[in-house]
Amino acid sequence: MKNLLKGQIPNEYQLKYDLTFSEQTETVYGKLIPELKKLMEGLFNPSVTQLSNWLRAIHKHRRDRLRKRTSDQLRKTDRRLHKNSRLAEVSVFLKLFLYCYCLITIFELFDRKRTDELSLRSNYIK
Repeated sequence: MKNLLKGQIPNEYQLKYDLTFSEQTETVYGKLIPELKKLMEGLFNPSVTQLSNWLRAIHKHRRDRLRKRTSDQLRKTDRRLHKNSRLAEVSVFLKLFLYCYCLITIFELFDRKRTDELSLRSNYIK
């Protein structure tokens, strides 16, 4: 979908990111969605609702990025997202480490218990 919007749509059908999505409904439903349906015809047959939801989501994301870029908030937002994703990676790593540590501890306890049982049996047999 993004690839179709990048290269194969003529400029007259492009969405304007300085306007809201609802202000462009005439362009979207009259021109853009029929053109996208033609381009996707052989591969995928989306409904008008699916296409409008996809376009609305893409437009919302790009409009938000453009507004943040013009107000110099983009760098702060990108840095915050980067930090959050790094924290999430560390959190996953710690959970995995704790899980492995617990497994090792359980196996050690099981092995110790088994060894004790075997030594008791050998003492009993003698």
